[in-house]
Amino acid sequence: MTSGNLTDNPVLDESALDRIRALQQPGSTDLVDRLIGIYLDTSQGLVEKIRTALAAGDARTICAAAHALKSSSGNMGATALTELAGQVECRTRDADLSDAQSLIGRLLEEHQRVTAALLARRSAA
Repeated sequence: MTSGNLTDNPVLDESALDRIRALQQPGSTDLVDRLIGIYLDTSQGLVEKIRTALAAGDARTICAAAHALKSSSGNMGATALTELAGQVECRTRDADLSDAQSLIGRLLEEHQRVTAALLARRSAA
């Protein structure tokens, strides 16, 4: 998924959530619901860290937070967000913030889409 409009694609890859469901132990609390809650908390903190670091011109912090967001978003099946976070990570690795504002803006929009999709999934459960 390297070209085109990322928002044309599904927000979540259901197969990632299915892999999580397969780990569910009978009689225990819903694993998908628990992991969604953890993801929502941690990803929001990472997004805030990226925003703050962008305002401060801190490429190193952006790169580290984008890497963490990429990993956790991939685990939740948020493929477009995973790709955007990877792009932010790559571009800021060498302290290059030349196009970071635009790319991070897209990342923030996609994070909102992912958050809404996961909250809707939790509500439906």
